[in-house]
Amino acid sequence: MLVVLVLAVLKAMVLLAMTGVGAVTLASDKPAPRLRLEQIATPGTSWEGPQFVRADRAGRIFLLRADGLAVYPVTKAGVLGEPVGLQPTSNAIGHVLDAVLSPSGNQWLLYAEGTLRLFVEGKERPLPPVSWQPWSVGFIRDTPVVGVMPRPLPTAVLHLGELGTVPWLITLAGDRWSALVEHSGLSAETAWKERSRMTTWVADYASFIAPARDGKLWVASQYRYRLQRLSPTGRALSQVALKEEEKEESSVKVSMAPEVAAAVKRMETQGGHAKFHAFTEKPVIADVVEGRDGVYLLVYTSGGGLALDRYDPALGRLERVPLSLEGSGRFTLASSKEGLYLAPFAPADGLWRISWGALESAAWKEVEGASLASTMPPK
Repeated sequence: MLVVLVLAVLKAMVLLAMTGVGAVTLASDKPAPRLRLEQIATPGTSWEGPQFVRADRAGRIFLLRADGLAVYPVTKAGVLGEPVGLQPTSNAIGHVLDAVLSPSGNQWLLYAEGTLRLFVEGKERPLPPVSWQPWSVGFIRDTPVVGVMPRPLPTAVLHLGELGTVPWLITLAGDRWSALVEHSGLSAETAWKERSRMTTWVADYASFIAPARDGKLWVASQYRYRLQRLSPTGRALSQVALKEEEKEESSVKVSMAPEVAAAVKRMETQGGHAKFHAFTEKPVIADVVEGRDGVYLLVYTSGGGLALDRYDPALGRLERVPLSLEGSGRFTLASSKEGLYLAPFAPADGLWRISWGALESAAWKEVEGASLASTMPPK
């Protein structure tokens, strides 16, 4: 249980820590005008837990207040409607680290401190146990998808030989979890023996998951600029990436929270346990969502600000516009008929919107150095 707690707290620390990353060079040295956002429906400072903004396939916007498991509809005027509470089977939810709404709008999937919680029509449904450490959640069509780390949970360690290969994405198949994408050449035994590489695996494989309207899946890396499009069976169809050497180096370091450092220290002093190192990677992508005219990525810039990237799969074009909003840590994105919604992790930072008209007239600039691949082998 200590390992699960450390990883859950590590993720919370990574999501909430101050971040700043190197940005790639734009097509012109002249800075583009910053795109302004409209602040709406701010809940104020009374909410203590994180918030998540999500949309269904019809473009209806909902704001999840995680500390009370209350779902607020957001009107076109930017007003919060009457909330509907999710009904858990146990009130011991813990700190919610990720939450998504199904395209149909009738399911919420939450990841909270080592556990996955599924709510259908507002009521919690039991989920089969997972063998691997969850990191992020999503849906492909209306089927839950979970991004996992190559680290078996304590309940699965005694059965490493039965686990076989190591998954990267898993989907719910009836009463069990099935691997959608696997790590090539990595066995469960190897993953357990090399568990000290956890911080490296987080940097390489931590991802955000977003459904595509055609039933496929978008997966965006959190610490590497990499956007993949997957088929419903997990086959990699395309990839957008930026070369690592084009990222600027930054002196900003992310230090461990005191409670994480203390837990890791205890692990390091216990015989037979793997040692972990402070996580110093800086997030590159804050979230991903498919909009009406492309795929949108919220990215961090070298100056500590935020920018919006737009990828057009038909034209193979990647463009960027800087945002007037400053910020760090985790955000969520949602696409509606009115525009894009952006929610910082902290409710006190408000809820923001960018209209489609503002996006169409924005000063987009092509991102140089993007590597586009139309077909790829499985990961």
